[in-house]
Amino acid sequence: MGQKSLSFMLIVTFFIFFNKGIAQDSSELLCYDCDPLTQPDQCENPVQNGVTQVSCNQKFTISENSTALCVSAYLKFTGTDANKTGIYRDCQIQNASVVNFCDYFKQQHQARNIDVTSCITCNTTRCNIANFNGDSSSGRGSSQYNFWYTFLAVSVLFFTLF
Repeated sequence: MGQKSLSFMLIVTFFIFFNKGIAQDSSELLCYDCDPLTQPDQCENPVQNGVTQVSCNQKFTISENSTALCVSAYLKFTGTDANKTGIYRDCQIQNASVVNFCDYFKQQHQARNIDVTSCITCNTTRCNIANFNGDSSSGRGSSQYNFWYTFLAVSVLFFTLF
């Protein structure tokens, strides 16, 4: 086996083992589950605080025309509930008719005097860990981040070997 074949096999193996969440089956999707109403302090850092994880497949019936997503959002309550402002994390279902889940999520909460100031969705297990600073996001909750980080690592490995 030549040097190039061995290098290629190493790159493929690296990509498979370190990026296993990209093509994950929705039945295995686990999301952190907390909200500012019941767990305001724990929801800020779900990994460190041991926040409960929920299986999307157990929580919802996922049809062929829908997609399970993990959601991280910053909810700003208005009126008498203004002190309940904070981070929300959960599993949700996006139907095929919904183009952008975060836009849909914002619309659903407007009628309840809740302003969704930031929203991030992702589709890998325990990916809804985005951190928010009031009205803006500053987290790593997206599967795109994981993909590009892995792509960069594989590229560096590839150019090192060749």
